Amino acid sequence: MSKTLTIEGGKQLLGHMPSQGAKNSALSLIPATLFSDKVSTLHNIPDIGDIRIAFDLIRHLGGEITELSPGSFRIDPRSINSWVIGGEYSRSFRGALYFLPPLLHRFGRVSMHWPGGCDLGDRKFDFHLNGLRLLGASVEEKGDELALRASRLKGAEIDLPSPSHMATSNLLGAASVAEGGTLITNASRNPEVVDRANFLRSMGVQIFGDGTSDLEVNQTGSLQGTTYTCMIDRVVFCTNLAIAALVGTDMTLDSGCLPLISAEYNVLRRMGIGIEDLGNGKCRISKTRHMTATDIVTGPYPEFCTDIQPIFAVMMTQAEGISRIFETMFNRRFSFAQALRTMGANIQVETADFLCPSGNVGQVCTIKGGTLLRGSEVTAQDLRGAACLVVAGLAATGTTRITNIDTFLRGYEAVPAGLNNLGADMWIDAGGVA
Repeated sequence: MSKTLTIEGGKQLLGHMPSQGAKNSALSLIPATLFSDKVSTLHNIPDIGDIRIAFDLIRHLGGEITELSPGSFRIDPRSINSWVIGGEYSRSFRGALYFLPPLLHRFGRVSMHWPGGCDLGDRKFDFHLNGLRLLGASVEEKGDELALRASRLKGAEIDLPSPSHMATSNLLGAASVAEGGTLITNASRNPEVVDRANFLRSMGVQIFGDGTSDLEVNQTGSLQGTTYTCMIDRVVFCTNLAIAALVGTDMTLDSGCLPLISAEYNVLRRMGIGIEDLGNGKCRISKTRHMTATDIVTGPYPEFCTDIQPIFAVMMTQAEGISRIFETMFNRRFSFAQALRTMGANIQVETADFLCPSGNVGQVCTIKGGTLLRGSEVTAQDLRGAACLVVAGLAATGTTRITNIDTFLRGYEAVPAGLNNLGADMWIDAGGVA
């Protein structure tokens, strides 16, 4: 049964909003531990739905997961005995793609059903599969199943058609166990890719160029187990910034993400939202009563992050003037627009005159600000759209009920308890935990 989150809006929040481990990094680090036959320990792993699926998959494959303390886990891959990723994991979990290279490395073969995840439009898997082909894998498609084989992977030159962060991370891992050197050009510069590179480096891999568009990877022998701390989540950080700007009273956040969000920070400045760096690892932000409309153009890092634009859209509903979001990455990213319209926002979505990396036509969202958001019954369609609705529910007057809230719990931990501790009034029905 789908869970429902109920929010009594209009409450002022006060206190410190802690950071959490980065979902998009942790989901790449956990499968990467399987490149080694040694035990690894990961810290700062978020307690979210997608992470629990990843751990369940490792157990299903025969590995062992031990929770050492909240957020810290020991992963023992020595007893892994299966190369089959079942459809119960892959159909709803796009992170299953990260398991292809390590299982291919361990067994010389791997099979899985086509992966799922949020419906943001066409999201090509070709980047992953074509890259693995270049590294020496054979790929066979049978209906909704994939079967890969390789006696050994060999280094190659891989030029990505666009800088996909997930394909870059996945091929970076595969190249780490390939014989010889690999060059990945047009690579993603995402901080999460850099985090995975640092993790693989701690296992003994030689990697050069992470954080740039050209990655060079050299295998140095068998990978070792390691102990590593996952980076903090910049999307959750920006979600908390938006909450503080809309309903906060002298709120503080961990400031470690500030150097990673230069594009988003510039948008906040244009909107008139101030962030004070306190210099002690924390920053302060409070409710901004007069926000100014502005435009956003999403793009590959370091441009404005597509995952963050749904959250900033809520602030735009309260800004003075007309704002526009040009979504260049995915062609179905504005699933939240109808729900915001139900809550009183003046928001329209139109097709654009540019193409997304998938080849599909992009979209432009136009928001006329200064409208009162009213509590309503809405449905979350995807993870970041769900975050948008949670932020809107906190800022709205009256009661908001968000169905299919499991999509939100895939990426955000300590909900609703963490926000309730700051003064929010929200709870989860249908078996949820308060």
